[in-house]
Amino acid sequence: MCLRPYSSIPCTSGDAQIKDRNSTLYSYGAILPEPGALTPSAAVVGAQRYLQIVVCLTPHLNFQRNLAGVTKRWDLMLPADPQGRKERVGDVIVGEEFNERIQGPLFAKAGATHDYKHPDNPDDPPEPSPLQSARTGGSFPRGVIETVIEEIQKFVNSNGALVGMGIGTVAAAGGGGLLALIPAFLLILIILRELLEQFDEDIRLSEHMEIISAALLNTIDPNPLRRAAGLFTWQLIAYMAFKLQQGDDDFEAISYAVMDAHDYLDTSCNVNVDSVEVFFDAVDDRLIAFVDALIAFERMQEIQGKAFLGYAGLRFMARTRALIGMQKFDTTCSVEVSCLRDVSGSQEVVDYAVALARNPNIKGLLHWGQRNDYTMAEVERIYGDRALNPGGNLGLWRQALALVTDNGRLNGFSSEFSRRTGLEVVVPRIEAFSVTPSVAHVGDTATISWDCTNNPAGTLTRVQHTRPNSQVTPLIVLPLAGLHHFPLDQVGTHLVTFSAVYRFNDVERLDKRTAYISVS
Repeated sequence: MCLRPYSSIPCTSGDAQIKDRNSTLYSYGAILPEPGALTPSAAVVGAQRYLQIVVCLTPHLNFQRNLAGVTKRWDLMLPADPQGRKERVGDVIVGEEFNERIQGPLFAKAGATHDYKHPDNPDDPPEPSPLQSARTGGSFPRGVIETVIEEIQKFVNSNGALVGMGIGTVAAAGGGGLLALIPAFLLILIILRELLEQFDEDIRLSEHMEIISAALLNTIDPNPLRRAAGLFTWQLIAYMAFKLQQGDDDFEAISYAVMDAHDYLDTSCNVNVDSVEVFFDAVDDRLIAFVDALIAFERMQEIQGKAFLGYAGLRFMARTRALIGMQKFDTTCSVEVSCLRDVSGSQEVVDYAVALARNPNIKGLLHWGQRNDYTMAEVERIYGDRALNPGGNLGLWRQALALVTDNGRLNGFSSEFSRRTGLEVVVPRIEAFSVTPSVAHVGDTATISWDCTNNPAGTLTRVQHTRPNSQVTPLIVLPLAGLHHFPLDQVGTHLVTFSAVYRFNDVERLDKRTAYISVS
């Protein structure tokens, strides 16, 4: 399997290519044709298997651009001993040829390494990347701050003549527009150096970034140039951090080394997180509108002194066969918005993404296994089976659930989440019902027999008797199974109405039977 990321896609180009299934986005090669683009050393044996676009919501270039990193994967014909196997699995530990806990051999590096980083020389073990080292040592933000200090210091000392790569990219007009901020940058340099002096290697990356953002995005400062310089510096830090994680790369390795990107030695980065994943038709304009809205929200809150630390990852996939699967479209795109919650402003973006996805005009589909605030009414609007319009995919799904739960009597699959979202059996069922006799004489007694045992807890059974003179007896609430007798005291046709009623999430549904008795 081959992994191939690219970064810095122009937004307008990315928009057009996402909608065009024949674009280079969905085929081998770079997002934009590049002279001498790399080709795999092993043969590609199938269609592209994976496509992801990661968007940095923190803007740069005077709020006009956002970085994006693209990852592509293919199946390749790899050698007998492919890259990634020894680095991610290793040899069997001596004495652990059969480990009782895992019921198999225990390998030395399984679940005990950084995420895979291919070596420059296949014969040498790979060195940890700066980000990998940061996760175990907490030095990642320190290195970014030091780099930013160096760039700003050169810019200030040269009176704007020396523009580093970071400043030149983040600033409009190559940094020329920043000349008015040079006095304010001197204050920012003092703040950054104080942050380095107080740097604590033992706290999490997200806690470091919260301290940095709070110091730079200070809206209380009455000096507008100081606030502008702080905002620019924050965007410069975010730009450099994102570039470090999404740099260009091209390598081949065994599938689990490529796809299992978890860093098992991570002690600082991936903690105290929240995320939501929203699914769209990839060719629907609402996909891009959703991402644009997230970017606009982040721009607004950075001006207000908050910031998002995380990413928005667009991943593409085919339609699912699952009845209530989120991948309802031929080319589905999910947008995962994931954040480190310690930074003020991160949780706000995820909350906004959830609210935006639930807007009926956006029609985003929330992932069942992540942040999902759906109500039952929303689920039924999306997947069908409303009380007034039963059926649809959710109706079929509930029927399947009924088969394995005795129509809801067995509640082992039930949880607070499934009850809130309506992933439950909601329609009661009358298993057996009869009324005898069907022909009788005045003075005889009628007997109703029923069985509604297999139903969700809280199901009620009711019977009502309408005499030939249209007199209706009051409803009688009965147990889920049993017999009920009543006299036949009038000549004519008697109507018996029997109902099983279940009220769930303030919506009442019922199953009903009727029977007639002819009395002479």
